[in-house]
Amino acid sequence: MLILLAGCVSRHDDGTVVSFRYEFWVPLLEFVGGGAAVLAGLAITGRMRWALIIGGFVCAVGFAPTAALTRVWVTTDGFVVRNGIWGMTANADLQFDDIASMREITKQVLGSRAQPRDQLNLSVQLVNGETVQIPVANDVLREASKEISSRFAAQR
Repeated sequence: MLILLAGCVSRHDDGTVVSFRYEFWVPLLEFVGGGAAVLAGLAITGRMRWALIIGGFVCAVGFAPTAALTRVWVTTDGFVVRNGIWGMTANADLQFDDIASMREITKQVLGSRAQPRDQLNLSVQLVNGETVQIPVANDVLREASKEISSRFAAQR
């Protein structure tokens, strides 16, 4: 239980680069939990059998690699984001000199069962007029967006 209370985002600062990622145990628990759900589904009969098998498989093969590969690197010159569902990533590699403005925006989107929920995005306006939307959809990006914003403000 204590491991779950310790926080799930690792921040490493080597002086020039600050990197953010999930702690090693997050994808490990997702993989082990997904595998356990598959095994439990194979061991039982009834309605929950296929839900456990399919849900466990999705967790072990989809969520665990996604968490393991989610990374953000922030330097004095810019930042790199590697994030998203395995195969459908939302990546960004931007230099602060190429950015005209940056702000966090909250959009209301429809979530599950058509319930409205807030979605936070980092909206980056480039000097060439292009706008890049980076979804701040997980704990790694929430922590990294604070560092990105503070380093961008220090550049101005």
